[in-house]
Amino acid sequence: MNTVARSLGKEVFRSQIAKGTAVLLTFLVTILMTRWMGPDGYGAYALILGWASLATLLISTGLPEALNKFTPIFLNEGVDIVSFLSRLFLLRMGAAAIFALTVRLFTVPVFNLLQQPDLIPFADFALVLFLLYQLSLFLEAFFTAQLRINVLFLANTLRQVLLLGGLVALFLRGGISLPQALLLTIAGYGLAIAIFFVAIAQTKRAGSAWRFDRLPLVLKFSLSAWAVTGITFLLSEQTDVLLLGFLTTDIRQIGFYKAGTSLVWKLIGVITVSSQVVLASLAHKYESAGEAGLTRGWQSFIKFSTLTIVPVFLFLGWHAPAIIHILYGAEYTVSAVALRYFVLLTIVPFGLMAGGLHLMTLYVLGQERKGLSVRLVSGVLNLLLGIVLIRAFAAVGAVVATGLAAVVGTVLEFYMLQRQCKRPYPWQFVGKIVGAALLSALTFILLPGDTLLNLIVVGMAYGACMALLLWWWKPLTYEDYLTIRQLNYRLSTPMAWFTK
Repeated sequence: MNTVARSLGKEVFRSQIAKGTAVLLTFLVTILMTRWMGPDGYGAYALILGWASLATLLISTGLPEALNKFTPIFLNEGVDIVSFLSRLFLLRMGAAAIFALTVRLFTVPVFNLLQQPDLIPFADFALVLFLLYQLSLFLEAFFTAQLRINVLFLANTLRQVLLLGGLVALFLRGGISLPQALLLTIAGYGLAIAIFFVAIAQTKRAGSAWRFDRLPLVLKFSLSAWAVTGITFLLSEQTDVLLLGFLTTDIRQIGFYKAGTSLVWKLIGVITVSSQVVLASLAHKYESAGEAGLTRGWQSFIKFSTLTIVPVFLFLGWHAPAIIHILYGAEYTVSAVALRYFVLLTIVPFGLMAGGLHLMTLYVLGQERKGLSVRLVSGVLNLLLGIVLIRAFAAVGAVVATGLAAVVGTVLEFYMLQRQCKRPYPWQFVGKIVGAALLSALTFILLPGDTLLNLIVVGMAYGACMALLLWWWKPLTYEDYLTIRQLNYRLSTPMAWFTK
């Protein structure tokens, strides 16, 4: 393994640990909020965060993405990177402040236009949260670009720990109201921002100041990234949250939707490789081995996705009622239906088709426009299906719309990629994984899983059966093993047991 690949694998592993820890803490916070605030309170909280996300999209102009892209470039050119940060900071936060002031001046008509008059009393909390979120998001991009994972890990971990401690303290004192939840979230972002500024103050400054005549170059990229972000937003859960808030009068449906889907998103965040890492790995293989290397890398990621997601989704789908009841309580029965539909619909695009893998492959081949055109089609489809199905089935309709749009979008991306250059799909491997998962599923079909202890026992039995069958069949090739080793050296050790 060369030095570049080894260095990439090391950074990937560190970033995966940091991301996984943050995702698990965030999920724990979500569980506590969902249980202790109830569907109404948590639904209103999620809706406020949804509007904050939409406002972020409207004023972002792609500057965080530009910060992420150009920081390494300007560092290599000898530019004082803090001066680059400070100038983009003025542009971003200036736009955020103007937006927040405008909304504050027209609070009543704005919230009436959004059909959310009940949220008017919480407008000031929402605007403060919006401004702090902009600042935190921007500074995160700065440290991500420098691969300063330790700073990100510290800031995000302490933010979630503060939220956890505050939630427990409020619950013990009698309950958690919406204003208290918003104040806790504001305090969490404030703590993270303070850590970021301390780290910036300790950043060694060297080189010449960044010149504003480089701004057109930065804006050219940032505006393109802004368009991509807008297209992607149509496929995000925040779009479903906003549609539920706009099309239904029952705010509990947002709470049901979030409870039914958050577990899936959090698991995907933990067990999958990020799109940036996939892109870097595919680009490396394409540069070193051409089309053949790219094809092998593409097949390896499909195999890895199938191996990690398909068995987990089958388990989630079967035990959805018990899992929802254990995590969130009896109030969230609707969420169990949403969870079951969601995993059944997304097991194809996320598991068997590896999610955004085909889009990343098109990027490597220089076919960004084809991939983005497909994302636009699937995003609009999600929006249209959501409008129709949410009116009829509320939270479950939103889940079905997102699942169907994901299936259509992923199949179209696969078709675009195959037209560019036909790549054999690893049918034999996928068949072995699906077969092993279905045979192992007899454990959780026959054994009871109605309590937490039973679920743990059944899950361990299921995992043991899967591991035994995979050790027997050994579906991974040595090329797959090398790809996993490059991405995560420690993960490659158990994967060796399943390699021919």
